[in-house]
Amino acid sequence: MQHTQYVKTTKSGTTYKLDYHPGGSGSQKNIHGNDYWKVYRDVNGKDVVYGRIGHGGFKNYDLITDSPVYINGVLMNGGL
Repeated sequence: MQHTQYVKTTKSGTTYKLDYHPGGSGSQKNIHGNDYWKVYRDVNGKDVVYGRIGHGGFKNYDLITDSPVYINGVLMNGGL
């Protein structure tokens, strides 16, 4: 699967972007080791990272301090 984005606007007007990051190929892996979703929220016209959703061997999440990280439905870094 390629890099994919979905946009959702709630009834209240808040816009969220779901940004899929594939796990990469043999020659170009991503830093987290497998595929994951990054969630952005529109704040005053700018995309702000709202969180990440990964699974299985999602690694290096301890380097993420700007948003919550969920792996297999479990909060891993305590959020902000």
